[in-house]
Amino acid sequence: MKDLSSEDLLKLCRTNASIFLSLASEAFEGHRNSPP
Repeated sequence: MKDLSSEDLLKLCRTNASIFLSLASEAFEGHRNSPP
């Protein structure tokens, strides 16, 4: 397994961050729109 370059690492972090953000916003929207 080759060492990850900083560029690959950055790409990976960005992908994970975007996925996490989309999931979080989805959960937040669903929670906010659900009836009490």
